[in-house]
Amino acid sequence: MTDPSIDRKIQEGYRSAYGEPEKNLQSREDAISPTGDSVPRNCSLGKNETNYASMSPEAFETFRTTILPNMMRCIEAQKLSISSLDDEPENPRREASEAFIRQIEETALELGANRIGFTRVPRHLIFSEKAVLYEDVIVLGQDMDRSRIETSPSVEAMQATFEVYADLGEIANDLAAYLRKAGYGAQAGMSLGGLTFYPELAERAGIGIRGRHGLLISDGPGPGQRLSCVYTSIQNLPQPGENPHAWVAEFCNRCLNCVRLCPVGALYHDPLQKKPEGFVYLDADKCNPYFSDNHACGICIAECPFFRRDYATIREKFQRQERL
Repeated sequence: MTDPSIDRKIQEGYRSAYGEPEKNLQSREDAISPTGDSVPRNCSLGKNETNYASMSPEAFETFRTTILPNMMRCIEAQKLSISSLDDEPENPRREASEAFIRQIEETALELGANRIGFTRVPRHLIFSEKAVLYEDVIVLGQDMDRSRIETSPSVEAMQATFEVYADLGEIANDLAAYLRKAGYGAQAGMSLGGLTFYPELAERAGIGIRGRHGLLISDGPGPGQRLSCVYTSIQNLPQPGENPHAWVAEFCNRCLNCVRLCPVGALYHDPLQKKPEGFVYLDADKCNPYFSDNHACGICIAECPFFRRDYATIREKFQRQERL
């Protein structure tokens, strides 16, 4: 038996966690604001009415017992990311030793992240009408369960997605608390409903390259991962050099599996140039309705060669062809 009140509960939860708290964050004197080139967050949190109660009774029961609890975890993690800012040190430390930076990496991995990188946040990557407190950022990635994502679009794949959304939100909060305890300023960035454009931040941090589906591709999970971050007062985080995954962009331009197989044609064959730099790969107006109605979709992940095959094998074959 389904329960129509579930949809109302989800929307009210999102609005209470993201709506007014994010507006208050933006109004802080120390907030770093977006630019005129910033884009809105492509997320329907608290805006559009959901309709999970329309699922079949069997699918709804799976949703109620496995996905809904992780949605609630996301909401609670978002609330904590805002309320914990009251614990910020009054005069946060600005520099960290090499040993402490290694401890940050080790702690993030111990908490459950699969990869970590460092970069700075250009203001145009802050979503319009949002704000962050620090321009230096620790980017975190966590893999989704491969066997369930392979079934996309499905309730099982949606379950795997929201597990990682929730895990990464909690990991970011825990890492932020760890930094504050050591005297550094820290603001946790949620995996679901972030304040900045994570795929490009992760690319800048050197932990992957965006594919033609707009998702980050890394060695290991390919695009089968989600991202979160921690903005921090530490100003001497190591900055990446040349991105070792840069070759992936040319592979993707030749592959175009995701572009061809998107059921609603939401991926541009010719990406749109955006200001001040980079490209837009996805037509959100086409993607979002199908995404919402089909268990968070995931077809572009499941059909990506980097998800289906070994990263090193693809690289070796690509480089061999390049030498011919």
